[in-house]
Amino acid sequence: MKDEYVELEYIILEDGIEYAIVDEITIDNNLYLYLVNNNRNVEIRRQDEQENLIKVNDKNEYDKVMLVFMKKHKNDFSNN
Repeated sequence: MKDEYVELEYIILEDGIEYAIVDEITIDNNLYLYLVNNNRNVEIRRQDEQENLIKVNDKNEYDKVMLVFMKKHKNDFSNN
């Protein structure tokens, strides 16, 4: 398997911690950002019309967007 290096963008959230934007996916006309910090904590944010990042607190919405992310990246997480 060939190693791939991607330059990531970073943002600082309201907790004062820097997060890497590891992916952006549009679902049902909503843009979702998948964020990870150095402690491997994951945050999912939905971008509103004013480009504010809204924390996804609804369990059903969170599960839905995580499922899309996992399906998109299933080969990235394989142990083969």
